[in-house]
Amino acid sequence: MLFANAAKVKEQLNKHIEEQVPAVNLVILDLYSSPLLDVTAADMIRDLIMDLSEGGIQLRLANTTGQVRDLLRKAGLVEKFGHLEATDTIATILDEWQAKQNKND
Repeated sequence: MLFANAAKVKEQLNKHIEEQVPAVNLVILDLYSSPLLDVTAADMIRDLIMDLSEGGIQLRLANTTGQVRDLLRKAGLVEKFGHLEATDTIATILDEWQAKQNKND
């Protein structure tokens, strides 16, 4: 994800979230096809974290490369996710989310 598409990604994501019924509680961005992340994209992710958390929505990233994780660590964003590991796939994030929801029920 780079400068050229960061704003478009955020715009489309927000549009899809607004259209969902029932309300969204978790958003997973799959970065499998984005081996690189620039500063603009990292800033967009920071904005998304803040915007979504205000609405009670958690943002998680799946399938991140080492380079992406390193940039996010340098930007201080890993703490906002709770953790960010190479093993975070869509399936593992969903399993963790569902287990947490089942505990709260």
